[in-house]
Amino acid sequence: MKKWGKGEYWGVSSDYDPEWLLTEKQKKLRDDLIELCRVKIRPNAVHCDKEYVFPRESLNAMAELGLLGLVVPEELGGLGENHKFAAVIVETIARYGCPSTAMVYGESVMGRVLVAGGV
Repeated sequence: MKKWGKGEYWGVSSDYDPEWLLTEKQKKLRDDLIELCRVKIRPNAVHCDKEYVFPRESLNAMAELGLLGLVVPEELGGLGENHKFAAVIVETIARYGCPSTAMVYGESVMGRVLVAGGV
């Protein structure tokens, strides 16, 4: 048993890799998003944050990847992903692109999941 201070540690093991949980389709979408962050979102981040500008260009670019319909069921034209993968997407935007864009995206996408009562 691992220890945390003087007590037992019940957290995630150091050899845990969340990559194991992603499908090939999800990995491809995440990798495409990382490239989009490099090319469009990160260069736009400083301007948006300094000027207090809504990251419309970044969100439009994410729409081209279908990310605005991430948790919308496929039969309704979305990608049909779950809330866990939505969290991966928000983290990816924050890490590789722009934290404030990730916040705006997370509120709009994840907010719909929460309002619908879905998990």
